Amino acid sequence: MAIFGADDRVALQSGTDAPPLAAFSQVLARFSDGVVTQGSGVMIGPASLLTAAHAIYHPDHGGWAEQVQIVPGRLGSIKPYGVFEAVSLSTPSPWRVPGALSYEILKYDYGVVTLGSAIGYVTGWLDYGYNQTGTGLLLGKELLNIGYPADLGGNSLYFDTGTVDRVADEIMYFTDDLDIMPGQSGSPVIYDNKGVDVILGVVSHQLISPDENGVLGLSESSVNAIQGWVSQEGSEPIQIELNPQYQAIDIALATQVVRLIEVIYDQQPGYTLLTDFKNQSTEMGLARFADSLVAAESALSVDAVLASTVTVNAGITGDAAQIAYDYLMVELMEDPTHRGEVILKASTLLSALSEDSVFGDFAVVFNAEVVNSLAYSVIATNTDYRAVAASSVIGWLSSEAALDAAVSLTGVVDEIASVDLNSYI
Repeated sequence: MAIFGADDRVALQSGTDAPPLAAFSQVLARFSDGVVTQGSGVMIGPASLLTAAHAIYHPDHGGWAEQVQIVPGRLGSIKPYGVFEAVSLSTPSPWRVPGALSYEILKYDYGVVTLGSAIGYVTGWLDYGYNQTGTGLLLGKELLNIGYPADLGGNSLYFDTGTVDRVADEIMYFTDDLDIMPGQSGSPVIYDNKGVDVILGVVSHQLISPDENGVLGLSESSVNAIQGWVSQEGSEPIQIELNPQYQAIDIALATQVVRLIEVIYDQQPGYTLLTDFKNQSTEMGLARFADSLVAAESALSVDAVLASTVTVNAGITGDAAQIAYDYLMVELMEDPTHRGEVILKASTLLSALSEDSVFGDFAVVFNAEVVNSLAYSVIATNTDYRAVAASSVIGWLSSEAALDAAVSLTGVVDEIASVDLNSYI
């Protein structure tokens, strides 16, 4: 991996909290020898992320990663969707042959991470494909790369473009552009096919020469393998044909509705109720819908009960719970005719407090649960409401030694740096 002349990679300053940029993810993996690596990936289905095989199976570190997490749309310390845990990993079997020579297995350096939540319905995902006539057709074509370079911190998205200078077997080589460094392993290269972004390759650290950066081009066999892994997603009933890239979902409105259901009922609404509630919100306005939702529950007619219910359902405990309760009581007394709107504003406020010293931890978990609820409820086959699922936000280390280090997949260090947990979950 190399930088050609001046570094042309450009930092993305915003937009990672919504499709299509939200589909690009930081990938963190813990191996059996204790090494933690950082790479990149992109969502290619509701619960499937494409990355490099070596990001999840590395023979130098004991084979399969014991734990893999993804952070969609991460932008520095901001994790707009939280952290999601892998439930299964897939790589081509030739990649895992003991003693295989690197040049023999280059074309197998791709893999899929299957998640326990269909987060792709919220982040969106990209299509992927190959050229039936071979990668040589791409000579001179401009491709886009988006990933998380470790040399630039590892925690923020950067993009760059380059033109394919030569092709050997299934490897596309770039000799004077497309700057790539460790941490970008697993990130996609994307081709604009008549206005549709299609993944045609995956960055791999194995493809190194002093004067070239190499990218693994997808082939018919690799695409078939990837499609097979995606079709086996087991987290939720999946509608493969529903791609948010082409079928827009009103994420802003849906998120607000889901927040309300979370704090009032402590439930995930499911597709039927979410659709009905969105229609009502559009017809009468979100604030008046919130008022009607609260008014429909006679038990919530007492301010103290409503404030207590919302505080508990939002997962706020300890001293913060009393602060939240007192805040809600004051707001409800000041605006007794718009009690639902008070709750709507409070839930929205909580969602923005992830960096707050008092409510930060609660906001992070609350946001993750809202995202999980939304991911469940936008799937048409999930017609029933259900209890709020356990948060997929999982901390790897204690608050005294939290991981926030960008560690290269090619130059892994022996000791992981420790930082304050406030900046990492």
